[in-house]
Amino acid sequence: HPVDDPKSSKDSQISDRIEAKRYQDRLAEFRADTGKSIASINGHAGVFHATSHEGVSTFLSGNSGKGPSSSPDKGGFTGWAMLGINPNSGVVGKDPAPVTSRTNWLQAEVKPRVDELTLGATAAVPAAMTVGDSVTVDATISQDSGRIVPVQWPMSAVWGGDGVVVDDGSVETDKRGRAVSASASEATDESVLRFNPSTGALTATGAGEATLAVTVNGVTSEHTITVADDTTGPVDPGGPGEPGGPDQPGDGGGTGTGAGGGTAPGAETGGKVDTDAAGKRGLADTGSPELQWPIAIALMAVLVAAGGLLAFWRRRSA
Repeated sequence: HPVDDPKSSKDSQISDRIEAKRYQDRLAEFRADTGKSIASINGHAGVFHATSHEGVSTFLSGNSGKGPSSSPDKGGFTGWAMLGINPNSGVVGKDPAPVTSRTNWLQAEVKPRVDELTLGATAAVPAAMTVGDSVTVDATISQDSGRIVPVQWPMSAVWGGDGVVVDDGSVETDKRGRAVSASASEATDESVLRFNPSTGALTATGAGEATLAVTVNGVTSEHTITVADDTTGPVDPGGPGEPGGPDQPGDGGGTGTGAGGGTAPGAETGGKVDTDAAGKRGLADTGSPELQWPIAIALMAVLVAAGGLLAFWRRRSA
């Protein structure tokens, strides 16, 4: 049984929690004292799961012969696992890198039983896109007479295809967390599509034809997408001095007639100036006679009110 059961029931973990903590600490102490890699491989919980503690990887293998003990999205599916060990990376020394020191030595592939693999399970993958477009793509497998399982961690899957760059944004870092490698997109000069398996985001990055593919335990599903150039460009406002139509502004290069009858460069941006039935300008012309009297009355009211407040304050002060 594992130290910790990832299920909410916690019915398949070491029941003596003091003993479980001692076991976990002993593995971490061995790694720290010897500089050698060590891991814990467990089962009997009915789910696939993986975690780590102080540099020690813990892998939990699910069921192969009987049904799982959790929901499909939480590692509850049937299958098997294959472990890969690199002996040359087993000695990590006294100051190992937090993550890569583990994964360079030990990795696991989780192989679910696949009856059918569907690419674009939630929404169909488009057949055509335009450069700059982005859609969300997912995949599912069906197994054991109807169980639908999303293609996601901890299930192993290989994404790729012709003209596709798979990039989850991750880069290799040193012990201080500084990037020491470029992302997959930065390392590739040209591509038609970019896919992020962590988020499911599929982005059109260049014109052409590309094929997105996903493989789970030897079963592959793929879809071809044609990407066109983005032909949408800025609207031509016209040359200097060319007014726009009634529904299209000009370029601001013309001259407009001011209120005093003279001309001022750029006073109008072209097009038709709205007027009322009497031929007068609208409220955009704030110096029009229609607004002068209301503004003057409002200013006088403010002055009178201010004078009254000042007189009241002086009487109270006396």
